[in-house]
Amino acid sequence: MDLPAERNAAEFMISRLKSHVAKLRLRGHPGDLSGPSEWLDLCEAISNTSLEYLRRFDAAPDGDRPQILKDTNDLNNLVYSLLVEMEGSGTEDLPYPVVGPMQRWIELLEIPNVTFFRALPAPIYEIRRFQLSDFQGIRNGSLDLKRVLSAESKWPYLRITVPSRALGILPHFAIVAHEVGHIIHQRLAPQFDFSDVELLKFSEKVLFSLGKASIRSESKTFFDVTVKSWLAELFADAVGICMLGPAFYFALCAFIQGKTSDYILTRTHPPAILRRKIAFGNLTLAGKWDHPAVFAKRTEVELNEGINSRLLEQPPAADALIESLVAKDYDDEEAHILCLLPDLVESVHEEVFRAAYDHIAKVAPSLLYTSQQLDRDLEEHLEALVVAIPPIEFGASLEATTPAELSSILNVGWAVLLTRLDRLAVRQEENQLLIAEKSEKLHSLLVKAVELSEAKRIWGRA
Repeated sequence: MDLPAERNAAEFMISRLKSHVAKLRLRGHPGDLSGPSEWLDLCEAISNTSLEYLRRFDAAPDGDRPQILKDTNDLNNLVYSLLVEMEGSGTEDLPYPVVGPMQRWIELLEIPNVTFFRALPAPIYEIRRFQLSDFQGIRNGSLDLKRVLSAESKWPYLRITVPSRALGILPHFAIVAHEVGHIIHQRLAPQFDFSDVELLKFSEKVLFSLGKASIRSESKTFFDVTVKSWLAELFADAVGICMLGPAFYFALCAFIQGKTSDYILTRTHPPAILRRKIAFGNLTLAGKWDHPAVFAKRTEVELNEGINSRLLEQPPAADALIESLVAKDYDDEEAHILCLLPDLVESVHEEVFRAAYDHIAKVAPSLLYTSQQLDRDLEEHLEALVVAIPPIEFGASLEATTPAELSSILNVGWAVLLTRLDRLAVRQEENQLLIAEKSEKLHSLLVKAVELSEAKRIWGRA
């Protein structure tokens, strides 16, 4: 079977894909992280494998040619899909000054995975993992594909999604620390054990509520999977508190309330009100940390648990909650487990925080955001930002200054947003939208602070 038209079409597609990869390399990506380039290396290596398939096609017996051509087309479609996954990762989509500090988090935390950021026009923060096993089934790979796949320590490849420029609100970018927490959690795979007393208490409550002497093995599996997912989320939240302090707490509360204020239980995420309660407690868990006390001292506003999330609902009565869960396709035993699980999970929250804190303290202690740092940040920059001076650097004189870290910029920004926004210096354009105008001004000042602090950091390395 000759198949000239089909063979030529496959070669043309390979050429177009390789050309597009070359253009993406020239377009550039924000920051110095090698992730985007290594993702393109993977795409190019698969395209080179496609070319080798075509050479094999040209020399193959007629009976083998259709399958070789199908395999070639499959690889072309794979490359195309991988390039689509990269959309939104260019310099026109992501502001370099914001990506740069987040890249430093990954480097300082010694995360070896290939990592890149991309932006979507949606209020979304998430991480996706591309597993090595997804590509190991490619037969007769090119030499460069074998090289890429042999670097097992770099897998899974990680893509972190953030809102695009149009929707990105800089103070909310603190949520990225949660996604970094998930990366750490996957690498450490920490185990958290409930005490025998707490576990017995939970079991008795579930069985009494069900009116049964035991539950099915499938329900026990559901319990194990749900607990694992919930604790992973709480670990990621703990990493955020360790790295960003109150800024992460404020961003977390704003983000989860923005998605929904309803009390929702799922097998993947603990309820928002529980996450808020535990994260608030974490603000005072580490050593001499007391972020709420420092915040109140410098802003004269109490940092209480519901400071920016008063719409979050408390749990309804147990009977109503179980009924709603069953209506969402959970069976009766699963519904009772979910309903009673928050108290059990909360019993290990200090252990979860300690695991996150200890890891960061060991690997990257400079990333721990202490209440002493918060005190310094607010003392030096809170009132300055109110009069439109962005928090760019610290120091007693121009000759002895250091660039501000993203953690400091975010915390000063949130302090103004929650306690000084009405006083922010801004040229008044529209009375009806004055608060929105001030919020936009604050966002612009914070972006400028990140830009200039990064420029100062680069200049200092030159």
